[in-house]
This record gives sequence, C-alpha cells and structure tokens, in this order.
Amino acid sequence: LADAARLLHLAGSPEHNLSGTTERFRSLAMLEPANRDLYIQAAEAYETLMQFRNATGLANNNSGRFFFPTELSKMEQLILKNCFQPIRDLQNLINMRFQLSYFR
Repeated sequence: LADAARLLHLAGSPEHNLSGTTERFRSLAMLEPANRDLYIQAAEAYETLMQFRNATGLANNNSGRFFFPTELSKMEQLILKNCFQPIRDLQNLINMRFQLSYFR
C-alpha cells in the first residue's frame, strides 16, 4: 500500500510533498474523483493494517510485522480479509495505468 501510494502520488502530483501513506491516498482522492472511493478505502485499509501491526508488536514485544491470522478473533479476521479488496483494486489500477501487462 505504501509503495502504491508513493507511485500514484508521484505520477499524479509530484509538486506536492506529502510524507504519509494515508495523506497520499487522501490527496489522490481529491485529485482523482473517479477513483475517490478506492483511495479512501486504501487509506482505511492501510490504517487498519498498521493497527494490527502495532497491536501485535506490543503484545509480542517485536516489530509486529508478522502475525498469525488464526490467532485473531473471527471479527478481526473478517476486518483483515476486507483490507485486501482495495489492494487488489489498486494493483489493477496500476497495471492499467502504467500498462504493465505489456511487459509480461
């Protein structure tokens, strides 16, 4: 998500210097009304994933970068699962916008 936000933000408005992934997605939402919902969902997914990472890191006294979804509650698993749809949609957007299928 962070790399997608950087790539899309640099391609769309390199004159704006934003430092956070969420800020980049929110800026993209304003710059591209056609993809507004996708960018808002991506920002929310990023924030949710960072919350999982922080909670796991605090609980295990590590970076929280890796965790086992089976250790999450059913509700947390559902929330985690819902984070992946905006990621797929962003991947498709990047593939189309930058014509990456041409290189395959």
